[in-house]
Amino acid sequence: MHRENLFDSLVRNAIDFLNRAIDELQENPKYSVVHFFAAIEIFLKARLLLEHWSLVHEEPGRANLTSFFQGDFRSVSLQEAIRRLKNVAGTRISADAERSFERLQDHRNKLIHFFHPEYGPDAAPSVLASVVADECVAWLHLHKMLTHLWANEFENYDRDINALNYQMLRLRAFLQVRYDALRDDIERGKERGVLFIECPSCGFEAARYTEQVGCLSETTCIVCENMIRRLDTPRPDCEATIAVYDLGEGVCEDCETSINMDYLIDVYGVHQTPEEALESPAHAYCPNCEWIGQPSVVPHNNHYFCLNCLAVYDYIGSCEWCGELNAGDMSDSFLTGCIWCEGRLGWGD
Repeated sequence: MHRENLFDSLVRNAIDFLNRAIDELQENPKYSVVHFFAAIEIFLKARLLLEHWSLVHEEPGRANLTSFFQGDFRSVSLQEAIRRLKNVAGTRISADAERSFERLQDHRNKLIHFFHPEYGPDAAPSVLASVVADECVAWLHLHKMLTHLWANEFENYDRDINALNYQMLRLRAFLQVRYDALRDDIERGKERGVLFIECPSCGFEAARYTEQVGCLSETTCIVCENMIRRLDTPRPDCEATIAVYDLGEGVCEDCETSINMDYLIDVYGVHQTPEEALESPAHAYCPNCEWIGQPSVVPHNNHYFCLNCLAVYDYIGSCEWCGELNAGDMSDSFLTGCIWCEGRLGWGD
């Protein structure tokens, strides 16, 4: 079996698992969680396969091609797959996405190892709402990866991915129970001046503004618990603004003008001469998204924030091992390193 055929087989399998997860939600939410997480793992492994087949193996150094094509091997874990995608494939997976996948993984593990009667047939609406909330957030991140971050790799599956996205949007009906229970709280909040906007994950007008720092805002949906950061940046040719959520890109809904990381750096970054940047750099790398295209963390309202993933930091500092400027706490970096190095521990004895 050629690599292309194996990749197609993995992707088709992942799509099948997602379809099963959606179909089983109401009758067997336990299996919905299990199959949904399986789909996430398979998509990540399919992307790893495009780099090299041995990366899908738990121990690449011991990988055997014959055993691999026969499926007789132990595959990589979720956490290790993400680490290899970052370090080997150079692809960026945000910490928010990783946390949402791990949350579903924890949910899956508990359901496999322990019996939970509330997740059986005829599950309560509140249980279904909880499952849908976790799956909606995980799908939000996975969908962005498949259609944006890895758009070229998965372009042949656009129709299937769009169909899955449509089905996920239909699942919001199960979250209606949670939304109805919180509707009065939302209305009272609005009366007190609290601003709620539509959540891009579940679709309900339940994403509450929790913080505003200059043009950077943060909302948390009280229905699906998804946290969203948004940067309202001026459009290049007028006074209107473009909402940027992540990946350092945005498109105007009115005229379809697009902006990218270079534009954001120009607007929000500190303009320095090469000499100034070398002597006292103002931009740092982000440990949250680990994007290495260029330093994406810039000063903003007595804080720092990443123009790629919009994570906010109180300070930046140099790695004590390699010297690269990173955002966040670098106090242990001599031993553990940063996004560019593995520190002293990475060098062994």
